[in-house]
Amino acid sequence: MLRLMCVTFAACIVLCSPVSAQNTVTTCGVVQQSDIGRSDSTFLGLETCYGCHYSGFPKDGAGERVGIRENDHWIRKDEVRIWLGKDETWGNDKHAQAYTALLSATGRKIGTAMGLHDIHRDKRCLACHTAYPIHEMKTVDGQTLGLIQKELYEKDLRLTVGVSCEGCHGAAGDWESQHASKEKWRFLEPEKKCEKGFYDVRSVISRTKLCLSCHLGNAAQGRVLTHEMYAAGHPPLPAFEIETFENQMPKHWRHLSEKAELLDEFLARTGNKFNPDALHHTKSLLVAALVSRSESLRLTADLADLAEGAVSEQIPKPRWPDFAQFDCYACHHDLKTESWRQTAQHSGNPGRPVLIPWPAALAQLAAIRIPDSDEAARDFAAVRSATLMSPFGDREMLIKAARASADSSDKLALALDSQELTMADGTVILEQITEMAATETLDYDSARQLVWAFIVVQQELKSCGEQGASSQLVDEELTSVKQMFVLKLKDGRPAKHQIPGAAEESDVKEVDLKTVLPPIANYDAIAFQKVFAELRQLHQKPQEVAP
Repeated sequence: MLRLMCVTFAACIVLCSPVSAQNTVTTCGVVQQSDIGRSDSTFLGLETCYGCHYSGFPKDGAGERVGIRENDHWIRKDEVRIWLGKDETWGNDKHAQAYTALLSATGRKIGTAMGLHDIHRDKRCLACHTAYPIHEMKTVDGQTLGLIQKELYEKDLRLTVGVSCEGCHGAAGDWESQHASKEKWRFLEPEKKCEKGFYDVRSVISRTKLCLSCHLGNAAQGRVLTHEMYAAGHPPLPAFEIETFENQMPKHWRHLSEKAELLDEFLARTGNKFNPDALHHTKSLLVAALVSRSESLRLTADLADLAEGAVSEQIPKPRWPDFAQFDCYACHHDLKTESWRQTAQHSGNPGRPVLIPWPAALAQLAAIRIPDSDEAARDFAAVRSATLMSPFGDREMLIKAARASADSSDKLALALDSQELTMADGTVILEQITEMAATETLDYDSARQLVWAFIVVQQELKSCGEQGASSQLVDEELTSVKQMFVLKLKDGRPAKHQIPGAAEESDVKEVDLKTVLPPIANYDAIAFQKVFAELRQLHQKPQEVAP
């Protein structure tokens, strides 16, 4: 067993900084999928944020010399610069390249295959590649369903700059006046901000729902990746784990532990609590795992339910079943006479595909931390039964079971978010991840979830204490596995694209399927099990505790 001992309080308050300090859970702005992007506020565009959030605070210190504290370190004020990749320290944020992906050779090939020669004007694509709320997009072009008028997209930066500030923080139209005032905005309750179109990104539940609206799908917003799009060449969406993905982003925010001068005032005025010794990142990944399961099930139910009608005037009704909601690699895999797939322990009738499996992997580990989670387990089992009732499932049963299970997962997420996880909890969670990886036959994306979670928990424990002699051995054992599962969003094929209205071409990194797909094709579940079986034995050996 890994035995850890916490180091000094001073080190821990810096290294174990939380993503959120809220002791009450707020999911305003993204309580339901249909809420995302649905506010009375207007989506104004990057220009609104650029003035205050590009250049940063004055670097000469002239104001401070006369007692004017220009920078109180609450925010950076160079967020847009980091997002654009103008700071070599951080590199480019992939969100800033979201629109240019539609202009790439791959994007154009997808459009041609789907009969869409102007894919960069199609609302189904722009819904995710700009995060511009689909209900705000202007009139369609002639008789072509869902295309933005050429005159609009060539002049409207809201469509061409990618996923910018408002895509993740909310439409700025109604909160700009208060937002400009630090005193009014900084200590305003999340519910009040939500009334003005703001998303509560401090809440991991709210933040995860928002991220998943694109990284998984959102039927109400027309953010749905279909089997048709995959067949046309759209790169596969990687499984989502919020801590791993956030670590890939150029950091344009400050954690509360980095706002030491104002932390006490913030906690006093907002009523929040902050324990620097708690494992905030570990809790975030587990809470987000439950949210991932609930959102995946809710998306499935929504698409099955909407099969009788259109999502909106701009988005046609979805087909059901849409194969993209089921396990892709149940069909798309190499055929071998001796394959781990033949030994996989799946109940039900052979040949009937199951729903995308990865959202359930970490959710299982998260759920067992909540007492009386049996009801949620039963609800999830009902989803599987409905799926296997007939090929691609009994639609009516699946809708009902998926909605019930999604609600159960949301309740567990709320309960877990109200807890604090200790160092001892982290050690147990590592052991549970290892046990699951060593004993269950997992698909690639589910295995990847466990590896990512193991790394997040292990790193947070390391940052707050000392591991025993097994720490280096664990790292060595995981080296080969990490290479197969590592997330490299910043890597890819270099290219240049001309954004409409821009004075010069932009350097971008495009998805390179030659590097993305081989790890999936080469994955062997039995070999993966063996690695973690060895890790499990390593954990069980007594280790000396550092003095």
